Amino acid sequence: MMKKTIVLGIFVVSLSVNFYMFGKWLFLDLWYEPTEEEQIFLNQMAQLTVESEDYQHIAKYLNVIALAPYINKSTGGHFPFNMEIEVKTTKKTFIFTCEDATCSKMHTGGEYLTTYTDEDLLLPFKISN
Repeated sequence: MMKKTIVLGIFVVSLSVNFYMFGKWLFLDLWYEPTEEEQIFLNQMAQLTVESEDYQHIAKYLNVIALAPYINKSTGGHFPFNMEIEVKTTKKTFIFTCEDATCSKMHTGGEYLTTYTDEDLLLPFKISN
């Protein structure tokens, strides 16, 4: 009886781990992790971003902290329009995307505010105990 309980316990733990790993792959890695070829393309996009006029203008006036490649295959966009490079500065984050299907140039596709943990909250949330 004890052997069956141990075997059943190991089976349940193994099944749980496999479901977790499959779910992580299906819902996260498959849609948001680049393949080896896509990673090479994102690296080339980052280089094109740094060489672009929009980036040069941003770097002239703002302190650039990082470049962050991003891919989202779940939105239905097609290659290369499901990829972007985020240029993070102390004030804003700028989103760079390919100008056309050949991705010969990068341009600013949008921007959003950057908030850091040491800054005050922008929204008037009240935390009650």
